[in-house]
Amino acid sequence: MFSREDDRIDIPAKYVGWADTGRCAQEQQLSADPTEVAIERNSAMLLDLLQTALEFDARITSLPLGDYSREQCQHQDVSPGKSCLEMQPGKTEIVRNQMRLYVRTISEKYHPVGFHSWEHASHVMESATKIVYMLQSQSQTSITQDSSNSSSDTDHTVKRRNSGSLRLVDTEMADTIYDPWLHFAISFAALLHDVDHRGLPNATLMAEHDPVTEKYGDPKCLSSYAEWNSADIGLNLLLSEQFSELYSLISNQSKFCNTVRNLILCTDIASKPRRDICMRRWDKACTQSGRSSLGTAVTDSTTKQGITKLFSQEAAQTISEQIMLAADVSHTMQHFEVFMRWNGSLYHEILAAFECGRTEAHYKARLVGGVDNAKPVHPKENWFASQIGFYDFYIIPLAERLDSSCAFGESIKFAPLAVSNKKMWIEKGNEYTEAMVSEAL
Repeated sequence: MFSREDDRIDIPAKYVGWADTGRCAQEQQLSADPTEVAIERNSAMLLDLLQTALEFDARITSLPLGDYSREQCQHQDVSPGKSCLEMQPGKTEIVRNQMRLYVRTISEKYHPVGFHSWEHASHVMESATKIVYMLQSQSQTSITQDSSNSSSDTDHTVKRRNSGSLRLVDTEMADTIYDPWLHFAISFAALLHDVDHRGLPNATLMAEHDPVTEKYGDPKCLSSYAEWNSADIGLNLLLSEQFSELYSLISNQSKFCNTVRNLILCTDIASKPRRDICMRRWDKACTQSGRSSLGTAVTDSTTKQGITKLFSQEAAQTISEQIMLAADVSHTMQHFEVFMRWNGSLYHEILAAFECGRTEAHYKARLVGGVDNAKPVHPKENWFASQIGFYDFYIIPLAERLDSSCAFGESIKFAPLAVSNKKMWIEKGNEYTEAMVSEAL
């Protein structure tokens, strides 16, 4: 429908390994027009995932492949033998063009800041989509379950491969972490997650009384001003008339929008209330009783209890949040050169805010006057040590949660690369930091 026969150029994330995904994102910056390359790639990835979701709906409803979502087909009185696309010639090209225009419009709403830029959004989206492709691959792989969960072989049901080994298919994928519509939402959220970011944290936006702090000042927003703003900009654009054909394809539209918004909001890791909400969901859905949320979750994928949790809506929500969080910091668990590149970008963004007196520390210092211990500390002073702490208390536990979720099987692990990068940083980080600071002078 939407995909070309050979999509290796447009969708490299489908074919390279996880660690190489970051390199693919970097390589596009070397092209003659990196913005255009990113727009084409991001559009192609979203169209590919949308096509997979539409084919999923078609199989669920026993309609021909290429049809619209189940809701549309029901509302438009479509007979099983005639697809919506056949009824409206040229619809595929219209949707393809609207997707490209949507992605282009979103790209123009990103600002040229050091880290939270269009380039960052493209890297995060490519990483999120790579994780989604990993999930798609796993959903087609034999998953060991307790044999008591097996069912007889019929079309579109679980098919036994051997004793106790079952193949996950459409009826079991719905509303789980393997649901194609959830996959589309994850990548869509990654595209939008930092739209209109000004290179300033929420604390600074609040201190400066930025208009978004008034707009999203309700306590239920948990001070995630930038994230609410990004979600609303992206979703309001999608709902506009110029993208009506694209939006009309989405199955269960309200659920999709709520999922996208929730995934964007969870990226506000500076908010303790927001982090706590995500961790409570993780603890409830995925960890065994009595285990720490930072420890190993369901480690035995052969147990009935573990698989039951994995195939629940609650697990789908919390694992998708962890995927979003991992994609947002994917540079920390890909090749070390990728980490170094984005680490430098983050430093320059924070440095720019510092030199303009627009960090949270600057505003706190103004409140307490000339107290020496309240004076803002230059970011270079603790940069090396802070990266180690970030790995220890956030990155490595996050990677371990993904590994222990069982969603990716045993062959895919995120934590080893995170641990390796931390080790490399300990060895080379001081030298790198000195060079980075000197370059910024």
